[in-house]
Order: sequence, then structure tokens, then C-alpha cells
Amino acid sequence: MKKIYFLIMGAVAISAITGATLATAGRQTGAQNQQSIETNIPESTSIPEATAIASTVKTNNDAVEATTPQIKTQTDVAIQPKLDDFPHQRIVLVDEVNPESDFAQFRQQLREAVRSRDAEFLQSILPPNQIGIGHGISTLPDLKLENHNAPIWGWLEKALAAGCFQTTNQGQPDVDPQSPGWICNTVPRDFARQYPAPNSADGVSYELSRVIVVGENVNVRSQPSVESPVVGLLSNEVVKVNRQIEEQRARERAQRGEDYSSINGWTAVILPNAKPGYISNRFAYSPLEYQAVFGTVKGQWRLLYMPGGE
Repeated sequence: MKKIYFLIMGAVAISAITGATLATAGRQTGAQNQQSIETNIPESTSIPEATAIASTVKTNNDAVEATTPQIKTQTDVAIQPKLDDFPHQRIVLVDEVNPESDFAQFRQQLREAVRSRDAEFLQSILPPNQIGIGHGISTLPDLKLENHNAPIWGWLEKALAAGCFQTTNQGQPDVDPQSPGWICNTVPRDFARQYPAPNSADGVSYELSRVIVVGENVNVRSQPSVESPVVGLLSNEVVKVNRQIEEQRARERAQRGEDYSSINGWTAVILPNAKPGYISNRFAYSPLEYQAVFGTVKGQWRLLYMPGGE
């Protein structure tokens, strides 16, 4: 009987040890599986910055850095707010320039000159005495080319970044008659085609109430600062201008004697989800944005005039 008793007790002990070992192994396997699941979840997602602008000059406000929302668990992934979860009014901007053409080579030279603020090169392609800009005429001294922050540098920077389309009539007597011309910055034309003003709307007021964002995943910030939170993302689309804020800021600039900068500073907008925000001016194009009209004079490309402006 004692032998039987000891045999039974031994079997019970072995069973208990085996069960404990299996349980421990099961817990370790489960922990490893859970660890594997968690480490496969990315800590953050990188949202690329807008890259549509080919020619830029670094300033305090011209960089709009990428946002990296933190994603730590599967639950967080499910509730992570999307920064572009609202209706979009996309716009198609087509650059018609053949990369192999002589105008493409000239445009690249001009982009580099604008980037480096090469006043000598720019002056060499301007009319000799004066140039039509907006609704007026400017002499060369008026342009202040030696000032790297002069408005014409910003106008050209944005005009050359948003594509060009061909034209046949530049309206200038000295232009070579058989040579095609080019208008750079297609935004005004493409906006008018794709989003024409309603019959009930005043044309200028309608245009001033809209801004075209040129670029992919452009950050919309809660305040006019790169340090403020990102409240939305916009990619080649049309949004409303916050006219109340913009008019107030225009009055404040006038009181301080400051000019509006087309590349530095910010534009106040209202997103389709009704959230207010700010876009870097470098990526914000007005439907009335300045354009650059080019033609050849005695076989050489020249900047003929610059229509547009609010």
C-alpha cells in the first residue's frame, strides 16, 4: 500500500510541475506575442511637407515643418484625428512648358537668379526704362532690386513656382512676332476655369474671398506661427479667406507702415469644417496673384510685364 501511495503522490507532483511549466511557457509566449503586436505599431507617422515651390529663399516664416502625430496603441490609431477629414475643392494646375525647350532653360536660369537675388541678371531681362506691374507702371529704381525683400522678388518667386502656359499675343511692339510667349503662374487662369464666380456674386469680391493652396500636405496652423499647432492639411485646393481677420491685419500693417509680403507672413483662412487657421503666404495664392509675361526680343527672352495684384 505504501508503494502505491508513493507512486500516486509522485504522479500528482509530476503533473503539477508539468502544468506549472506549461502555464509559465504559455504566459511567456503570450507576452512575446503581445510585445510583437505593440512593437509593430509605429510610434509616429510622418506627414510630408509641401514641396510644390521650386524656388525658395529661407526666412523666419517660410518653413512649414512636417507634423508627426504620435500613435502609441491600436486604440490611439483608431481615435487619431485626421487633419484633412473634410470636403475638398481640388484644383488642377498644369505646367505646359516642355522640359527640353529653350524657354524651360531660361526659366530655370531665372529661378536660380531669383533664389540668389541676382539683381544684375533680373535687370538684364527687364524693359530698359519701365515695366507694367499690376495696374500701374514702375521704373527700374522703383523696383529696388538691390533690396532682397523687395516685392518683385516674391512675385517672381511664386509666379515661377506655379507653372506656365503659352500665349501668342504679348501686346508689346518690340516682341518677335513669330515667337510664342509664356505666362507664368497658371493659378488665376485655372481658378477661373474650374471655379468661376456664380452669376449672383460680384467677381472681385468672390475672388478676394478665396485662396488657392499650391502644394501637397500644406500645414494649416491655429496661429500665424510655425510654433502653433497644426489644425488641418491642404493639398492643391481652394479654401475661403477669413476676410474679417485679413482686413484687420491690413489696417494694422498700414498703421505700422508695413507692406504686404507675398512669401513671408501668413494668410488667415476658414477650413471647410469651419475651423479657422493660417497658411504660410508662400503656399497661398490669390485668384488675382501677380503673373509674369515673357516673350523674345531679338531672339532673347525678356520679362515684358506683370499683370495681376489685388
